[in-house]
Formats: sequence, structure tokens, C-alpha cells
Amino acid sequence: MNNILFESKYYKFWYENVELLGKGDVQVQLRKFEKYLLLRGFQGKLDFDKFHASQKYPGSFRPIQEYFIDQYVEYLLTDYRASNFVMYNAISSLKNFLKFLYDMDLIQHNPMEDYRNPYYDRPIKNTALSKEECLTLLETALKKEPFFRQEFVLIWFMLITGARNSEVRFLSEDSVNLESRI
Repeated sequence: MNNILFESKYYKFWYENVELLGKGDVQVQLRKFEKYLLLRGFQGKLDFDKFHASQKYPGSFRPIQEYFIDQYVEYLLTDYRASNFVMYNAISSLKNFLKFLYDMDLIQHNPMEDYRNPYYDRPIKNTALSKEECLTLLETALKKEPFFRQEFVLIWFMLITGARNSEVRFLSEDSVNLESRI
């Protein structure tokens, strides 16, 4: 039985009910997880709620645990020699798959609920204006319209409140309190 995961009720339900453009990418990652299950000697019908059998107490089972996922991640790093990109995709695909199963009440425990993905690096761009840039912007608005100063007031208002241009355009006069900057 080579398709333990892909012939399971979990995968079939996921495949029929998830609207995802990149299903093929997730399937590649799930195929790696299935290969790991086979390498670990898994046999029989896949049941994430009765995943580990107790040797001390025959007939009692435990659901899939986070340490099994940790071992899978370690396998990807050592045996598979996966890059950070592959690691990120493998963890996030499996995490989303198990979250879906948990949300649909197909499994009672999600071992990856609080699982961190250390291979995800999303740098946050600093798009804030410096003090000098703000002053230059206000000076330019004053030079452009020195009499009415409408643009100056709008820019100044956006700077002190943090509101966006699209938000400021739809404000009414009675919804603004300049004293409290709200």
C-alpha cells in the first residue's frame, strides 16, 4: 500500500473541498510526507486520531503529535537536504492541510496549531517618511498653494493622524477632532 496518505479519507475530502490554484504544489509536499510515513514503517489505514499505539496498553492510541512533525522536518533537512524554500513550503503545506482537517472536524487534534515555521523570512519594508521628508513635503505644498493652503492642511492632517489619502477624502467635518488627533 504505497498511497497511504493519498488514498486516505483525509486527502480525498481535502481534494474535493479545497478551492486552491496551487493544489499541485501542496500535493508535492504531501507526497514527501507520505514517503516519510512509509520510511517510518507506517502500515494500514491512516488515522491521525489513532496514530501512535501504546506498547504498555494494547488497544489504546494517541493522535499524531508535534514531535512526529519535528522528526519529519529533521528528515527533510538531513536525508532530503532540503533548501530553506523547500522547507518553508513543506511546513506551510502540511500545516494548512492539518488545519483544514481540524477545522472540518476530521481530526480531533492539530499537532501543527502553534508550529513555528523558522524558514519563513519576510522582511518588513520601512515605508515611513523621515522628519526631513515630511517637512519638505509640507514646504512644497505651501509653495504650490500659499493662499488657501488646502493641500498643506490635508498633508499635515495625514501626517498627524496617520490616515491615508483614501481615508481622508471621505471624512466629514464632524468626524474629525483635531485636539485629540482622532
